[in-house]
Amino acid sequence: MSVKIERSTIMLKHYFQISLRNLFKNKTHTLINILGLSLGLISAGIIFLEVRYESNFDTHHDKPENIYRVITEDRQYGELDHGVGVPFPLTYALRNDFPEIPLISIVNKESWSPVISATGSDGQLKRFIEEEAVLTDSVFFDIFSYEWISGNPSTALTAPNQAVISRSRAEKYYGTLDVIGKRLNYDGAFDAEIVGVVEDHPKQTELPFSLLLTFDYNEDHDRYDRWNSVSSSVQCYLKLPDNIIPEQIEARFPDFIEKYFDEETREYKTYLLQPLRQAHHDLDYG
Repeated sequence: MSVKIERSTIMLKHYFQISLRNLFKNKTHTLINILGLSLGLISAGIIFLEVRYESNFDTHHDKPENIYRVITEDRQYGELDHGVGVPFPLTYALRNDFPEIPLISIVNKESWSPVISATGSDGQLKRFIEEEAVLTDSVFFDIFSYEWISGNPSTALTAPNQAVISRSRAEKYYGTLDVIGKRLNYDGAFDAEIVGVVEDHPKQTELPFSLLLTFDYNEDHDRYDRWNSVSSSVQCYLKLPDNIIPEQIEARFPDFIEKYFDEETREYKTYLLQPLRQAHHDLDYG
């Protein structure tokens, strides 16, 4: 047995010496192979990391596969236009006409960055340009998952002029996380009371919001009742129950459009449901 092991060791050593001799004998060829192998491994690693990063967008929500965005297809003059914006009253009409979907929320991210005014811990009034502010409603937190530091998610944004703020914004505006009950001013339009503090959103999200305020549909009902006024800043999200598939809802959208839109609009408009996890990669809808 020991003789066989010794012979095997000698053979391996012999093969190793021959391999090294050949490598040094053909240095250029060896260098090219090593560089090629190294570049291949590095490229594969980069591609793996990129794919993993891109495929993890908005996976932190509870049942992300059930979350959808209402999107639009308009066929006019031989062209197909894609859009993510919806009329203001659409969210509320969906709630009325599709009672089997209990979780439908409006998300209104203004096309400009509002100025937020707040009094810091030093007693000084400070102003900040906020790029991650959004007007929404209490259903938003039933659809999307946030880690709460303080406040009650079941009552947040259920009344006008309320706000939920992220950890980083609380520290930026006030210098502390103890901000429940404090007030801020939204772009000179209204004051809001902070009713909740949440952890910062992850980088991999299509909904990078750090300041969420109550969207009050009754505030300016004439403005919000315009079905033919559409802006990409106003979007509608919903979460389907496990026993409903999107095709069931989409099949009823033509009747929904017939009910609420004028005759001209009915001819070219179509509504569809886009899975949330496709939103980041779908170039047609930005």
